Amino acid sequence: MHVGVPVIPPEGSPLWMWDVSNAVTRKRIDVIGRFKSKLYIVEVKTVLNMKALGQAVTYHDLFIRDYETDLEVIPAVICEMSDADLVPIAAKLKVVVLVNTLPTERV
Repeated sequence: MHVGVPVIPPEGSPLWMWDVSNAVTRKRIDVIGRFKSKLYIVEVKTVLNMKALGQAVTYHDLFIRDYETDLEVIPAVICEMSDADLVPIAAKLKVVVLVNTLPTERV
């Protein structure tokens, strides 16, 4: 799902450039999931790092700005590894962190 505003093409640009800009420069939420009365805005990364945390918070705020819902909207990161320094910061920012502990190798 796209959120945010697109990059504005230069003045006098053809209409197709506006269409392309709208399609490719808006931010993209990786996953939106609903569980009961909660809507999760999910960033999927290999590692919980500052970029992933920032993206989760940004996408959450843009989603709330761009879309109306009666559901509680919660930012989340799903990852395979987490940075121990960032876990308490994520909690302070109310970002749910889910660390996948399942084996990633195929049997």
